[in-house]
Amino acid sequence: MSSSRLEVLNLCSNRIEHFDLDVLRTFPGLKELLLQRNKIVRIAGSVYLPALVTLHAKQNLLSELNLTGCNCSSLLSVYASQNKLSNFPLLGDTVSGLQVLDLNYNQLTACNATELKKQPNLSTLLISNNALKSFSIENNET
Repeated sequence: MSSSRLEVLNLCSNRIEHFDLDVLRTFPGLKELLLQRNKIVRIAGSVYLPALVTLHAKQNLLSELNLTGCNCSSLLSVYASQNKLSNFPLLGDTVSGLQVLDLNYNQLTACNATELKKQPNLSTLLISNNALKSFSIENNET
């Protein structure tokens, strides 16, 4: 199998601390990226992944999740529960079809109305066990 045909990349349960999206350039057909149960503190970089449907990044040490450098127009599900997120994820302008966003068990204090409004197909927002003091999508708090 050539690397360009890779559809699922499972890097679960390792000791990865930093994940650079650039490494995925070799896999443009990637549909599922599994990064859970690592020690990832940061996901950075930029990459064109038009087929990526699911990102699993739960049970890491993420303090932020910034996907603005990831051109992932097919992304439907982001699982980022059980991290250390204190700011609402930045999904970028190419991610607009998200259906599931799991942010349970983080340290979020507010929702980002701007980011939520970019997701008209969002059907499931999981945001329990955070540090929210209020919930509103009518303002632009971050």
